[in-house]
Amino acid sequence: MSSVPKKEHMLGKGVYSLPEAAHLLGLAPRKLRTWFVGRGDQKPFFFADHPRVGSDIAISFRDLIDAYVASQFRDRGLSLQSLRRIFANLQSKFGDKHGFCHETLKTDGHSVFLHAVDEEGKEKLVDLLDNQLILTKVLLPFLSQLEFDPGTKLAYRWNVGEGIVVDPSINFGKPVVVGSFVSAEILAGAFEGNNRNAANVAAWFNVSEAQVLDAVRFLKGLQADHSSLRRAA
Repeated sequence: MSSVPKKEHMLGKGVYSLPEAAHLLGLAPRKLRTWFVGRGDQKPFFFADHPRVGSDIAISFRDLIDAYVASQFRDRGLSLQSLRRIFANLQSKFGDKHGFCHETLKTDGHSVFLHAVDEEGKEKLVDLLDNQLILTKVLLPFLSQLEFDPGTKLAYRWNVGEGIVVDPSINFGKPVVVGSFVSAEILAGAFEGNNRNAANVAAWFNVSEAQVLDAVRFLKGLQADHSSLRRAA
């Protein structure tokens, strides 16, 4: 019988259920679950930092970032088999299980990826990189939203939207407004539930009206992405 994970295992790492993570990343929940749990004879791609509780999976902030980077390559045609090899080689290169969370991907992503893939998968990856379909248009802009720990060189904070940050040391990694510990979801909910009065909500939560509106815009963007994902499914 699985035991409940100790709090110290989760504090500072961020905690996301798979549906929460999928919503934040704009991924189909079943795809994300397959990556962390496996399906049939398909082995898991990632292994979550947090221990399982029964059949429930919770992933960490760095698990979240690994999954995001993987999703960008998968969406642009790189096979899961090639991606597994790249990820394993990056883990070995950086000496860390989170192969897609390293600052070097931001500063020298082109050569890092080219040297990480073996000959069997190289041709397809070179094509992707040379056509700038990922690194310059998708991946590098995303990596620029990340802040990296000077010591570990690993991502520790995601500026996920205007005025909104995902920081695993705050609110278990749920999106909050910059400069505050207040959840973006709570602010947006209070705004909608109180006649869209930003001034009142700002006064209640001791934030600015601009911060309230940042939270509202962020949540609306997530909802729009989720609706598009459902229509495409």
